[in-house]
Amino acid sequence: MFPRAHHVLLCAALLWVSSSAGARSSPTSELKSRISGVEELLEEFRKQLQQDEPSSREQEGDGDRCVAGFRAAESRIIRASASIEQGAAFLSAPPRVFSWRDCARACCSLPHCTVAIIQEDLKQPDDSLRCYLFNCTYRGKSVCSFSYQPGFSTYSRLNDSSGAPGTAATDRPAGRPAPALGEEEAMMQDLDEPPRSDAGQDLVVQLPTDWAVLDGRDSTDDHHITRYEWALVRGDPSVKMKVTHPGLLKLSGLREGVYTFEITVIDTAGQKSSDNVSVSVLAPAPNAQVCTGHCSRYQFMCDDGCCIDIGYACDGKQHCPDRSDEDFCQNFDSGRKSSSSKHGADLQTEAAAQTPTEMQHTDISKPEAHQHYGFSNQGAILPLAFGLLISALLLLMVGCRLFLVRRRLKKALPLTTEESDYLINGMYL
Repeated sequence: MFPRAHHVLLCAALLWVSSSAGARSSPTSELKSRISGVEELLEEFRKQLQQDEPSSREQEGDGDRCVAGFRAAESRIIRASASIEQGAAFLSAPPRVFSWRDCARACCSLPHCTVAIIQEDLKQPDDSLRCYLFNCTYRGKSVCSFSYQPGFSTYSRLNDSSGAPGTAATDRPAGRPAPALGEEEAMMQDLDEPPRSDAGQDLVVQLPTDWAVLDGRDSTDDHHITRYEWALVRGDPSVKMKVTHPGLLKLSGLREGVYTFEITVIDTAGQKSSDNVSVSVLAPAPNAQVCTGHCSRYQFMCDDGCCIDIGYACDGKQHCPDRSDEDFCQNFDSGRKSSSSKHGADLQTEAAAQTPTEMQHTDISKPEAHQHYGFSNQGAILPLAFGLLISALLLLMVGCRLFLVRRRLKKALPLTTEESDYLINGMYL
C-alpha cells in the first residue's frame, strides 16, 4: 500500500508541479509576447530614425558650414546711417540671442543676410545679446562702412550666398531710406553709433609767438555731441588752457617743446571717442640769420646789426639783444628836450667823422631823428626860395619903371600921375 500510496503521492506531486508549471508558463509567454511587441516598435522607431537622420545631419551640416563661413571683427560696429544711404538694408533683430553662433544662424536663415552685428549688453536679462542683421550687398558690391567701437562685434559672410538679386532690398536705389519694419526698425534705431572725434591738424608755432587755438569742431556723431573735453597729455603743465567756444581751446604761455592734447567727445548716449593733436613750439630764430646789418624800411636795426620789427621799438620791452631799441628811445627823448648848442655841434662832428656806410646805418637805425631833421630843412628852404623869387620880380619891375621915367626926364616930357605914383612907390621900396 505504501508503494501505491507513494505512487499516488508521486502522481499528485507531478500533477501539482505540472499544474504549477502550466500556470507559470502562461504569464511568461504573455510577457515574451509583449517584449516582442515592444521590440517591434523599437525596431520601427529605429528605422524611422535612420530615415530622418540623413536629412537632419544634412541640415546641421549646412548650418555649421554657414556659421563657419563668417569672419569675425572685434570692436567693430556698422555705421548704419551711412551704409543705408549707400544701399544697405536692415533686415531684423532676433530676440534672445545667447551667443554669436545664434546670431550667425539667424543670419543664415535669411536669404539676403550678409552681416551680423553683436552687441554685448549686460543690462539685458539672462545674459542675452543684441543681434542686428543687415544686407550689405547692393548691385553686387559691399556698401557697408564700419568704425571702431568696444562692446560690438561684426560677423560678415566670406562668400555671399544670400540669393539672387531682385528683391526690394537689393533693387531700391541708394540714398532712399529702408522700408518700415515696425518693432524691428525701432530696435535698429537703438543701434546708436559712437561719435567720431577730430582734434584737427598738428600745429607748429615759433617763439616769440606763445599762443595757439585748437579746433575740435570737426568731430561728428549720428545724433548729437553733448560735450567736448580737452586734456593735456604731454608737455609743460604751466600752459594756460581756456575754452572759448564748444570745441575750441585757446592755449597761451607756450614754451619751447612739444605738447600733446587730447579731445574727448561725448554723444547723447554717453559714448565717447578721443583724438590727439600735437603742438610743436620752436625756439626763436637764431641771431645769425637776421643780424646782418641789412634791414628793410619797416625794421629797426639794433646796434649789433640785428633787425626787429619797427613796431617793437620804444614799446617799453627789450627786443634787441643789446637793448639798443630802448636805449635809443631814451637818448632820443632826452635829445629832444635838450636845446644846447654843444649837443648839436657834437652831432655834426660825429656825422662828419662817420664813413658813408656808417652814415647809412645811422640813418636806418634812427629813422625818427633823420626824418625830423630833413623835414625842418625842407620847411626852411622852400619859403626862403619863394621870398627871394618874389623880391627879384619886384626889383625887376621897379627897375623897368625907373628906366622909363629917366628916359622921359631926359626928353623933358611931363610925367603923368600914374608914372609919378610908380616913381614914388619905387623910391619907398
